[in-house]
Amino acid sequence: MGKKKKLKEIEQLLKDELSFLKHLKNEDSPFINALKEGKWVILDGIESAEPELFERLSSLCDLNDRKINLFEKGPQYEYSMKNGKNKDFKIHEDFRLFITYNPIEVEQSKQLSSSCNIFNFVRLAKILSGSEVSELEFRYRY
Repeated sequence: MGKKKKLKEIEQLLKDELSFLKHLKNEDSPFINALKEGKWVILDGIESAEPELFERLSSLCDLNDRKINLFEKGPQYEYSMKNGKNKDFKIHEDFRLFITYNPIEVEQSKQLSSSCNIFNFVRLAKILSGSEVSELEFRYRY
């Protein structure tokens, strides 16, 4: 078999194997859509995430200029409240980020870093146990 014929076969094999790529779309994530559309995002249990995620999100809490840079996608992917150059990368003024943190379930090595001083903490009372909820349901049912 000639080299050209072999190369044609390899090329066809690659096209067949990679044909699924034409169905992929490059779309923004729900989080990025929320940034741009002014939606609220709740991240529940940040203590379970890697510390780098918390550090990365902390720039979204800067009152002077909320921003986040998605440097993995390229240098132009910096979303900011003050981004007047490109409205595709502007964070909507109504965007809000809520993060829950359950320190009781956290080992000492995963405690929040010093950057947490930019957050407002609200400490809630202990939620009722399952048996207490059942008792209330029984007592106050219609």
